[in-house]
Amino acid sequence: MTEQLTSPITNKVTVTSGSVAYAKSTIFPVKSEAKTYARTSIGRREEGETSADKATPADELISELNGLYEFKDDLVENFVVENPSLSGLLFEAYKIIPGFFASEVKMALEVVADPEALGDRQLFVLIRTVLPRKEARQGLAELDQEWWLNALPRAEGKMEIALE
Repeated sequence: MTEQLTSPITNKVTVTSGSVAYAKSTIFPVKSEAKTYARTSIGRREEGETSADKATPADELISELNGLYEFKDDLVENFVVENPSLSGLLFEAYKIIPGFFASEVKMALEVVADPEALGDRQLFVLIRTVLPRKEARQGLAELDQEWWLNALPRAEGKMEIALE
């Protein structure tokens, strides 16, 4: 049986024979013998290298996130790799957050140790905006009410959103 899978992150099609296993985050197909094809602008596929010769799914995830967010410290990469279930929330947040602020926003990721729980860490999505503080807080409150409070259980206590 042959299957084609398109990665939502890299927009690459993976063609496999046989069964396909998924990582915990269900974003990346895992198959060492799979051939990967890059989509061209006119919809043709060009045969590329095998997935065994490519960067790991974790490397691709970090690369994609690094293109969207500023990583405030080296801890971010390890935290994201250790918590792949957060990847979907991070991509979703990147699309949703700007809609709650009337000006351009930039976002950064930072790992912060929880002072109340020894060894417990959280990933913070920090929102930077040029809005006055009162307006920025209002945008954050609306974000909380309309999206984040519903999405929060998926973060499993490992992610927060705040103004920088």
